Amino acid sequence: MTKKRRYREYCNSNNDIPIYSQSWWLDLACGFDNWDVALVVKGKEIIASMPYQIIKRKGFISYCTMPPLTQIWGPWLAPAKCNYTKRLSQEKKMMTELIDQLPPFSQFSQSWHYNYQNWLPFYWKGFQQTTKYTYLIEDLSNLDKTYEKFQSKIRTDIKKHPENTP
Repeated sequence: MTKKRRYREYCNSNNDIPIYSQSWWLDLACGFDNWDVALVVKGKEIIASMPYQIIKRKGFISYCTMPPLTQIWGPWLAPAKCNYTKRLSQEKKMMTELIDQLPPFSQFSQSWHYNYQNWLPFYWKGFQQTTKYTYLIEDLSNLDKTYEKFQSKIRTDIKKHPENTP
């Protein structure tokens, strides 16, 4: 069974793969034949995956980038059930295996989910990264209370645009 077919079956039977990494999304966003996936398998279980868009060429440059309308991508790792240092060791091993399965390219660009912060295995393999911050407001049930918690400068900036005031 091919990696891609195995991944499709895994996506169909598990809810833990993020939406932008689901095989049906990849078929829609990239095209059925224009994506592939790196997998790390332990026993019969997929424990790590990293879909990628098939390399496109412009002149002498090949690149691997995110498909249109895809906000986040990057690796998915099965949740670890161990202490922090053991988890880092496992992440290093799984990510290295994923990287080693990627096809050759000149440029690579992905925006990872904010939960994945350990990109050291990529750095050690020659990748570079740019940090972009995402701020998450978890409880939006009371917008007035949320608004009150903003810094006064932020509230002032929001007030400059009356359509945004709660």
